[in-house]
Amino acid sequence: MNELYEIVGLFPNVTTEGFSAVKSSLAVSANSQITAFNASDPFFSSSNFNATTGYYTVPTAGIYQMQANLNYNTNAAISATLSADINPALEIRRTSTPAATLAAGQFPIVNLNLDLGLVQLTIRAVLGGGSATATGLMNLDAGDVLQLYYNADGMTVALTLINVQWLIYRVA
Repeated sequence: MNELYEIVGLFPNVTTEGFSAVKSSLAVSANSQITAFNASDPFFSSSNFNATTGYYTVPTAGIYQMQANLNYNTNAAISATLSADINPALEIRRTSTPAATLAAGQFPIVNLNLDLGLVQLTIRAVLGGGSATATGLMNLDAGDVLQLYYNADGMTVALTLINVQWLIYRVA
């Protein structure tokens, strides 16, 4: 049997609803909704995605694939250690009721405990550059409103978010 014929039914029709957008850069040092996306070619939009505000309103109940990815750099040398309960993340949030974080990807953190003989040095800090990804396959209701969010979780290190890509499409 033709292998192509066998796999055709495995892939959803993603052309019916969804968007793919990018934000080239954004400076952050505290919690921030990510707005002002570009959905021009080669990306694409939907009437349900407001590129200016960054809100996506789910038009029809169903299963949706969501993904967001970003790269980042710190804007200066890191001079402070993060406490164990600080974990900055990229989040896809539902802002409509019931509000929830649907998917999250944490920023990479380095944890070091160095024995320097007379002194024990403990360091916990965000890496100077890296990436974060949030992805999920969710059952959503018509009218759900989603947004992309940088959750600093108490971290005050100034970052530049670079090439923030966000996409959502309905799979079933």
